[in-house]
Parts: sequence; structure tokens; C-alpha cells
Amino acid sequence: GSLLVIPGKAVSVKTGTTDNKKDNWTIGYTPNFLTVVWVGNNDNTPMNPYLASGVTGAAPIWNKVMRSLLKDQPDLWPIKPETVIGRQICNDNGGGMTKGDDGKESCSARYEYFIAGTEPKSGESIRQSVPINKDTDKLASPSDTNVENRDKTIIKDMFSNYCVDCNHDKDPYSIIKL
Repeated sequence: GSLLVIPGKAVSVKTGTTDNKKDNWTIGYTPNFLTVVWVGNNDNTPMNPYLASGVTGAAPIWNKVMRSLLKDQPDLWPIKPETVIGRQICNDNGGGMTKGDDGKESCSARYEYFIAGTEPKSGESIRQSVPINKDTDKLASPSDTNVENRDKTIIKDMFSNYCVDCNHDKDPYSIIKL
């Protein structure tokens, strides 16, 4: 089985490996314990890429520590903060669920968690019509004249909106106001 699983225990775990293979880690926790394991060479040289990743390098150590910590502990699930809510969202567009004429949900769905107030509303989609400059294929500015609306994938958070599939050219972090 996976070294990221502790049989009979609810654990949250994430692995990571730097692009240059100098570091890899596994970070995992339960409501009562947090274990962080880093693996790397102490002279800052890259590790053998065939032998070390977050799963093969740090995870075995993390697993052994967590098994020992959790051996005689009850299985505890994390408590969801009151400011976090769960909702079904549509797989195809990331939007809120809608019901068809027959009263049934109209899309294939998955369950996601959101900070309250950021969840998609019923019928809302992450695909939105935005103004695009037809000459540059970039988001249009107010002064652009050759503009058409196109459906694009827009990711929203509490602070801004980001067009995922817009042409960003040399500005990969283009923020848009909708």
C-alpha cells in the first residue's frame, strides 16, 4: 500500500520535491500531531533522481514516525472551521449546481470546500465571457477598439479574478476586474 496511508487512521499528507532534486519532504498531520520530514544532501547537491522523491525519500520516514505516534491513539478527524463550507460543484465548469426541468442535478459533480462567501452560486460557472483584443488575443483594455467577447476560464478569490486561459504573453499574472 501507499506510504501516505496509515491504516485505520485519518491523516492529511502532502509530499514535495524541488525541481532540482535537492530537497524532498513529506508533511502530514492529524488533529493531535504534525510530522514534517525533509530529505536532502547536507552539501546542497542534488539527490539521485531515481532514488529520491517526496514519496520514496521522505514518505517512508514520515510513515514510520506517524505509525509510532498514532499506534495507541483514537482515530480523530479534523474539525471543519465554521468559516469553511462544503458544496457540490459541476465537474465540467467548476460552477454551482443547477437543477434541470425534471428537478435533477444537471451536471456531473464533486464535493469541494470553500471559504464562506467564495463558493460558486447555483448556475454560476468559472467560464465567463470577457472582452478580448482581437489583434493581440489578450484581455482588452478600455482603450482597445478591435474587441470581442470570448468565453474564458476565470478563477476568483476574495481579492481578484484571474483569467487562466487568456493570452498573457509576458505578463503571466494578469489580474482582471469583472
